Amino acid sequence: MPVCAQVSPPPDDVYPNKDTTKVLDSAAKIMKERKDAYLAVDALILAVLGASDVGSALQEAGVLRGQLEDAVKEVRGEGWGTCVRLHARELACMPVCAYAACV
Repeated sequence: MPVCAQVSPPPDDVYPNKDTTKVLDSAAKIMKERKDAYLAVDALILAVLGASDVGSALQEAGVLRGQLEDAVKEVRGEGWGTCVRLHARELACMPVCAYAACV
C-alpha cells in the first residue's frame, strides 16, 4: 500500500491526490445516475469500494459490493431522490425524509 507524503508544518491548503479524485469522480457519476441533487455519503462509500486498494481490502474482509448496494438501497428508500430534489434547500430535512415522509 502506498505511503502518503508528509510535510511539516502541514500546508494551509489541502488538495486531493489522484486516487481520491478518482473516488470523487466515481461518486459524482453515481450521484448523476440517481439524479440526486447532492453528493451523498452512500455514493462515496460505493465509490470507495470500487477503488483498487480499499476495494480489495474490503472484499478480503467480506464486504461484497452487492450486499453494500442492497444496504444502501434499504437505507435510502425508493423516494430518496425525489426527497432530495424537493428539499434541496432544506438540508436538515433530508435525513428525516429519507427514513419517513418520502419512503
